[in-house]
Amino acid sequence: MQVGLLARPPLDPRIFRIVCAVLLLTQGSCATQAVERTLVLPADTRRIEKARSPLKAHARSGEVYLLSPWRIDEEERMLLGTGQRLSVSRETIEEGELRVSLDSLLLLEINVTRRSRHGIPLFLLTSGSLVLAAYCAANPDQCFEIQFGGQ
Repeated sequence: MQVGLLARPPLDPRIFRIVCAVLLLTQGSCATQAVERTLVLPADTRRIEKARSPLKAHARSGEVYLLSPWRIDEEERMLLGTGQRLSVSRETIEEGELRVSLDSLLLLEINVTRRSRHGIPLFLLTSGSLVLAAYCAANPDQCFEIQFGGQ
């Protein structure tokens, strides 16, 4: 004799599909971000790719320039861009179009944020588990059976 844990009619298939779609759509939060940091000395500015990412220029004085967009004028040895000049205590000193001599800088930093592929297995496993859990919650008699008796 087979008896289900709960005796109730199965869930409407349309509702089950909606639940599965909501679960799958919310799993995008499993995505992870990877930050690639590139550090370049001002003497090696030719190594810098034309990046759309913001640039942090660390001055010898301890000040930091946050620039986006920015470009380097190799002939004049100047860093040009729009952004902020921050003091040693990271308070804003100046904003707008900035020109900085490369000789006054200690380090150039570019941080590029990219989606990491490490979240894909987590996304797949979690989504599969949630879909199976939703199915079993909707149809417990098909997922869980208790057998009584000889067979």
